[in-house]
Amino acid sequence: MAKIIISFIGTGGYADGSNKSRGEYRQTLYSIDNRKYETEFIATALMEHHSADKIIYIGTLKAMWDVVYDSYTDNPSSEIWEELSNTIDQANHNTDIKKGDYIKEVFKKSKIAPIIIKYGLNNQEHQFNIQQLFEIENHIQSGDQLYLDITHGFRSLPLILTNVLNFIVDHIKKNISVVDITYGMHEVSNELDGISPIVSLGILKDLNNSIKASHEFIEYGNAYLFSKILSEIKESKSASVLLKDFSNTKSLNHIYNLKQSIIKLKGIQLNNLTPLQSLTIPKTIKSFIDLFKNAKDDSHFQFEIAVWNLKNHSYGYAAIGLSESIVSKVCECLNLDSKDEFSRSLAKKVFNKEKQNKVEKELKKYLKLKGRKDLIDEIPIILKKRASFSGYVNLFKKINKIRIIVAHAIEHPYSVDQLLNNLNSSIEETKEFIYSDKFSY
Repeated sequence: MAKIIISFIGTGGYADGSNKSRGEYRQTLYSIDNRKYETEFIATALMEHHSADKIIYIGTLKAMWDVVYDSYTDNPSSEIWEELSNTIDQANHNTDIKKGDYIKEVFKKSKIAPIIIKYGLNNQEHQFNIQQLFEIENHIQSGDQLYLDITHGFRSLPLILTNVLNFIVDHIKKNISVVDITYGMHEVSNELDGISPIVSLGILKDLNNSIKASHEFIEYGNAYLFSKILSEIKESKSASVLLKDFSNTKSLNHIYNLKQSIIKLKGIQLNNLTPLQSLTIPKTIKSFIDLFKNAKDDSHFQFEIAVWNLKNHSYGYAAIGLSESIVSKVCECLNLDSKDEFSRSLAKKVFNKEKQNKVEKELKKYLKLKGRKDLIDEIPIILKKRASFSGYVNLFKKINKIRIIVAHAIEHPYSVDQLLNNLNSSIEETKEFIYSDKFSY
């Protein structure tokens, strides 16, 4: 595991006000965590402070690579320095970027890893710079800790780099982390006795994590990132567990537990949040549970989850949810336990109009089993309700056909467009059935 500083290197300013010599940074007194470091390069201060192993410097061909060479090489060669200096003096925004190959070669066996970029004068150059920044992957290993400093360089570059690093951290198969983002605040040194504080911009990491967590929750019902964030807050650990349980339940499509989880989310206790977390986490959770504000019965929750899955392109879960919501509604209408497998099987038989005497026999058996002999005399009334379901039988068959295709992964003659059209066209009619009270027992 290595600690790596990632910093930008510019062309330098006037190192000496009297002779106007260019190509150096002034000696600066930096402070970080109440410790002071006097150096030209903020990356040097950070390297010493964090006991880092390597610096990845990002700069154009015009950047002061000769000064970097002098500063970080124990026995610098005058010939190499002169070649670097000539390369820099002759470079401009039109210079072939391949000229930077020599710069990379110079630092090949040192603690400095150069990444050569263009000025970023247009979209094409930004695209090129993004490609160059992905070279960072070649300089890091699993377990490495990255410290990003954005003090120098063109102002557009930190924005691009932070996004590239976010992608690298999230998607490459290396266990790496961006520990901190810093900025050397020279602007206030005149108010602080000549000291330039190195300030942490770690809030950017928190903001990015909150945005990502909110997106995953709203789009995919995945609250694992929020759960992880809250797990680090002692007063909100119970909320962390609740969100994790919710995500596990949703991922397994465990409808009945999901209903309970959503009800619990309405009363979630979020304590000791940072101002940023207070702006994102409660709002995100509320926007999700508001989807179920009209849901009361099991069939309602199944339907709303199905609609949410459909909007978020989880078509398989949507088909299963719509189909099962109809079965649950029939159970509720006939005073059957919608959580009971036998009840659901019986509801399907009632709904699909199997022979009356067969359904009547099974209903009697079920009510005796459940200790509801008092309802046996009302079986004719229950069966009479079958007529009111008749208009929705074809709807159920259409949705259930898709459910069977999805659940059993069987071959079928239907195109993807046909299946999606059937799902989308079933929503309003299913909602009409699910939320109607005219079928109540």
